[in-house]
Amino acid sequence: MNGQIKRNTAALVSIRRLVREKMPYANSAITFDLILALMSAYEANEELTIQELFFRAGHSSMGIRCHFNDLIKDEWIGISRDLQDQRIKRPYPTEKLLNSISELLEELQKLGITSANSSAPEYESRVSG
Repeated sequence: MNGQIKRNTAALVSIRRLVREKMPYANSAITFDLILALMSAYEANEELTIQELFFRAGHSSMGIRCHFNDLIKDEWIGISRDLQDQRIKRPYPTEKLLNSISELLEELQKLGITSANSSAPEYESRVSG
């Protein structure tokens, strides 16, 4: 049992180190929750509104807004207008974020942390401008 705990702990330490290296603002759980919620919707081919993203990330609008704005300012997340209703803003992962996540997953795979049967996805942007 102790050997398994030691291996699992080493894996978690490696994951945390790589997340710090590859992901924006890795010390903020709010930012990481935003990214995970956005990427989950992206992989499911769902277009979220900003409010839907905040809800899925599990934080209040007031608590999450500054983190969200930093991700936009630093070009990790982009915003597009809804085609049907121009008042609606839809967040999407930028190439910068997609590339960072791909690199993170490749590194995890090299360490044997992800499943050998799965490969790191090659993300492609679906939004132009």
